[in-house]
Parts: sequence; C-alpha cells; structure tokens
Amino acid sequence: MREGEAQQPAPISPERRDGGNKMSRRKLLKYGGAAALGAGAEFLYNRLKQEEPGPEKLPSDQEAERLLKPPKFIFGESLSNEDEYVNRPEIFDLIDSAWEALESQEAGFKVQEKKVLLKPKGGKKGQKRKPQYKMVPSLHYNVLLAVTDTKLHPKEVEFVKVDEKGMPSTPGFQISKGMPLGVGTKYEVATPANHVVLAIKRALPIAGNYEEVIYTPYSENLDTPIIRKEGYDYLVKNLIAARNQLKEKGVKSKAFHDKLVADVMPMDVALKLCMIEHIDPFIFKRQAAELAKETNLGKGDAEREVMGDMANQALTVVGANREWSFVYAYSKAGAGGLFQFIPSTYQAVRERYPKAGLRKDFREGMDDHVNGAKASLLLFDSDLSFTNSDHRQFLLKNPQALGMYLASCYNGGAPRTVQAIMEHKGEWVNYVLTETQMYIDKFNALSAVFSE
Repeated sequence: MREGEAQQPAPISPERRDGGNKMSRRKLLKYGGAAALGAGAEFLYNRLKQEEPGPEKLPSDQEAERLLKPPKFIFGESLSNEDEYVNRPEIFDLIDSAWEALESQEAGFKVQEKKVLLKPKGGKKGQKRKPQYKMVPSLHYNVLLAVTDTKLHPKEVEFVKVDEKGMPSTPGFQISKGMPLGVGTKYEVATPANHVVLAIKRALPIAGNYEEVIYTPYSENLDTPIIRKEGYDYLVKNLIAARNQLKEKGVKSKAFHDKLVADVMPMDVALKLCMIEHIDPFIFKRQAAELAKETNLGKGDAEREVMGDMANQALTVVGANREWSFVYAYSKAGAGGLFQFIPSTYQAVRERYPKAGLRKDFREGMDDHVNGAKASLLLFDSDLSFTNSDHRQFLLKNPQALGMYLASCYNGGAPRTVQAIMEHKGEWVNYVLTETQMYIDKFNALSAVFSE
C-alpha cells in the first residue's frame, strides 16, 4: 500500500468455494467462526436498509445509511455486448456454477528449470568477469476458461483451454487475451459470438509450490449495473461489519481520546481508498490526458470521466468475486489483498490496537475482508494521531480535506504528509512524493464521481 501498486499473484492457498450450495456466494468470509459477518453486524446492516430503521437506530449509523444508497455512476451504461442476458440476478448463480464446474477440472501446467544470468558484483573496473548463472523455476501453464453461450436456454458452462499466450486448443474458439495480470488477466471470446467468460483456472505459486486457482477476471461483458452494485454492496457491508465490531470491542481512538474509533473514522474514505488501490495510476493519468486532448475537457473533468469507468471496473471484479476479490493481488512491495496493506504496517496497527483483535497472520488478515476493513479504519485513526489537535479538528469539519490527508498517509505515510503540511501549509500536496500526488488525484476524482 505504501510503496507501489503494481499487482502480482500472491501465494495464498485457495479453498473450495462450495458452489453446490447456492448460498455459498453470500458468505462474506472463508474462515470458520467468521464465516459470516456476525449476527450483530448482519442485524445492523439489515436494519439500516429498512426505510424506517426504528427507535433502536444509533446516532453513528448516519454515515452507514448514506453509504447504503449507491452512487449514481454505478447505474450508468452497461458495457456488456450481452447485457440482456448478463445484467440480471441469475448471472451470480451462473458464475457460481462456473466456479463449481472448474473445481473438478485441470488446466495443466509444468515447472522447468531456467538458467538466469546473474548481475556481476565487485571486481576492478574494466576487468573481464566470467558469467555467473543460476537455475530458477519457470512456470509454463494453460488457462481453462469457463464460458457460456448467452443465447442458450438453459445456460450451460463450456470449457475452453488456452496456452499462456492465449492461443486456444479447443476447436471452434478464438480468444482475445488482455494485459498479463496473473489471475486478473482479461480473456474474451472473439468467436463464436454471444459467449461470455465467467471464470478461469490457472496455476499460481502457492507457498513455495504451484497450485491451480479459480478467479473471475474483469471483462466488459460483466461490467453491468447489477454486478457493479453487487460489488458496491459487498464493500459497504464489510465496512459496516468492521465498524460494528470495533464498536462492540470498545476500541478507543488514539487521535480523539474521548471517542471510539468506530464513531469518528470515516467509512466513506475507506471505501474510496479500497477502490482506488486497484486502479492503476499511470493508466488513469494517461487515459485522462488522452480524453482531455480529444475533447478539450479540463484536467479535472477528464479525470472524473475516466475515474467513473475505472471505478466501475473495480466494482465489477468485487461483484463477481466477492469474498475472493483481490486475494491474489500483491504489489512489488508486498501490499496485499482488497485493502492493500504491507506486512509491516499491518503489524504496527495490530500492535497499537490490541483490543481490536486483528488476525495475527498477515495473509489471513488480508484475505478476511472485514478484518482488512477494521485495519483500514484503525490506520486512519493512527495516521490522524500524528497531526496536532487543531489540525485534527479542522479535518473533522472538512470531509474532503480529511480524505486527502488520509489518502496521502495511506499511500506515503503519516510522517511525510505531516511534514509537508507543516512546511508548506495549503500547498502541501505539491510536496509529497509524486506517487502520492497521483494517489490524491485518484481520490479527488473518485470523490467527484461519488458527488455527481
């Protein structure tokens, strides 16, 4: 989270999705006793969704109520060529069926030793050195696509096997492969027509070994309002559960000593940062610049337009994968999972807030989305404790300024952010790291999209 956003596969062991149970995709967590949000959190979520919540409504529920009203942008135009068949509730059962069908299939892979030239070290300048090599494992894999013909009724799941370059070995199919992103690589059926990719299966490095895992990568054919809303609702429900658990545990704020973390930390900022963590800053900037040039839009307007599309892409992935969303997404710095923590930051938050009961194991903690949401809210509180009391009070009264501060801390760290503010006052954004400036730009653009 702090030091880069490029996503790589993570060595997390997959678990059976239990696709035979139609309620399996309604589970929010994979782990034993935390397999649901908990009765209290589920009750709170259901109560907040009522038009008249009743007299037991808590004062701190107001922000949750606002979040439960999805922003307008997710109901924008569907990108699917098969919208008539994909933009309906049955799509989730169909994705479940694809996952279940893939469980009993093998894509196939092999690992071979590969000779790699080592970078020379030491020695005198100009001295010829004998090349040094080492053998490293090299993965060669196939990808098994679970697809469906949207014109068939009832729908059936078919399998299409492609190699790592995207070349199909299944007769009658032509496949288009997108940018390599591990299990997030986009695959589309070019021919025959009317086919949608529901899920894929391929090998990944798993705890020093290799195993085949299942995932539903992004594609335009799944980018529909109903799947986006499923993703949005999933994120909000996890954040509400996280806040409720922190409240039940009575976790006190380090920034506001007379308050609880659950009562003062902004869930809407956590929601937005969770989304922009999975939006590539360079693609965002490049597409916005291209749009501004083509349309004569101003920088802010172009970034808002592009951000709306990219936010919908992130929500589509969450809506299609829910509890499996981004479990294999790890940056070069080791930032992992839906909320993109690095291990050292996660451990620091866990130690500073022992009463919160964050999971001890980092990867389990990131794979548990409620746990990740709790860690995010706690990190906000910790980051706010770095600034002085007057500035904290100012931030509480100015939500956008609060969001920019927390976004800067989330990406670049609180010490750098506070130093920039102390030295440059209102111009502080121009004096944080370039990567952090782009991160703040993403946050501002997404905030503008939410406000439309």
